[in-house]
Amino acid sequence: MKRICLLVLSVFFIFPFTAHAQPVDISVNVQQAFSPQARLLMFEGQGYTVVDSSLQISQGTYRFTLPSGFQKGMYRVDVGKNIKLNLVVGDETSIDVNTVVFAPEDSLRSAQSVENNTYWRFQRQKELHSQQGWLIRSLMDYYPDSSTFRNNLQVELQRLNHELNRFAEKLIQTNQNLLVSSYIKLEQRPVTSDSKKNELTKLVATWWNSIDLHNPLIKNSPALRDRVWAYMENFFNDDFYKEEQDLEFIRGTYALLALPMDIEVKRTIRDILINGFVDSDYQDVYEYLQSTAFDGLDPLKKYEPKEKLKRTVRAKVGEKALDFLIEPLQGKSINLSKIKADYKLVLFWSSWCPHCIDAMPRVLEIYNKYKDLGFEVIAVSLDDEPISWERYVNDLNINWINVRIPYSPDNDVYATYDVHETPRMFLLGKNLEIISKPSTIRQLEVRLRRTICR
Repeated sequence: MKRICLLVLSVFFIFPFTAHAQPVDISVNVQQAFSPQARLLMFEGQGYTVVDSSLQISQGTYRFTLPSGFQKGMYRVDVGKNIKLNLVVGDETSIDVNTVVFAPEDSLRSAQSVENNTYWRFQRQKELHSQQGWLIRSLMDYYPDSSTFRNNLQVELQRLNHELNRFAEKLIQTNQNLLVSSYIKLEQRPVTSDSKKNELTKLVATWWNSIDLHNPLIKNSPALRDRVWAYMENFFNDDFYKEEQDLEFIRGTYALLALPMDIEVKRTIRDILINGFVDSDYQDVYEYLQSTAFDGLDPLKKYEPKEKLKRTVRAKVGEKALDFLIEPLQGKSINLSKIKADYKLVLFWSSWCPHCIDAMPRVLEIYNKYKDLGFEVIAVSLDDEPISWERYVNDLNINWINVRIPYSPDNDVYATYDVHETPRMFLLGKNLEIISKPSTIRQLEVRLRRTICR
């Protein structure tokens, strides 16, 4: 009998978050709201899933019920007309939400829920901090880095950051046993100095030591996703060319996933990174996340959640690029391999792509700077019609090699160079070996400076 009691107690303490959770009643009142129906959504994975709905009981009043064994975490009430209210569902069995239709987030109040009053207080303070920070950063843009006034603004920005952190810490200490404390910690941003940015051990400690990564409930908040990407931003460096940047992101990814943590939290973090990098130009990072075993997690060699994930990375750095016939706007037809230049940039773009239009003048500046040092640009337009393409080339007085190949996914050039977005760049050597695949103009410039001017 004693053994049975001990077993029951052990089960209770191992699974306190789901098996013994009591049903939760949620009452929402939005003054002056006329939406006939509202929905309750639960944060799960990378977004929200509908778990309940309610017709309007009286004007602006809706009620939901979460059954016993529900998943604790971040929820959202969607009342229609862009009224979305976030709330934390933890151990409280009754949650009331009150607000007004013309200022739903600013007016959030609860008579019973300490959890949510605490969360909303932090959100309002964070919003105020964001507005003040935006004003300071806007002023900083008007002053040079060395000016005294700009330095004073930087000090004021640091003061604001410390002030928000002190406010958050006070809320956490007052409500240590509430789920909301874990979520507020996730939303806090460390106040760090630039000198620590590239010191990996200090950076990881700064961003993650205050977070209980062994708590599986932190994965039930979008704040974990936001913190992961805010952490990864520390590894972006304007002085890196593309392939160096790949390695730096991998370095940050490895350091994060090597931390001791709950296995479901680790799986969630890996999924966050995979879903972020799959649509980016940083395919080496994506492949690393797919093919690497992390402590407790096997590689995802067959991971294909979307059709777009089935796309195979082609034209890799170190490989030889496809040689193809170029029929330029001016001059005779010539093969890419016959162009006499030590370094060739194959640039895929279109006149209807706003990012391309922004990039072209900057590429032109780089071209004029390096063209006498053995650098050539082959700009391949995807335009179907020649008129807008020719007009843009002539108006900008672009004197590199211009060619138009109407886009088709079956075209060998676009298929082999894996052109799925524009602009897309490939820096080639004299023998068409791929030297770099810049994602930004800055990365192109860094690679050229390191290669041509060494």
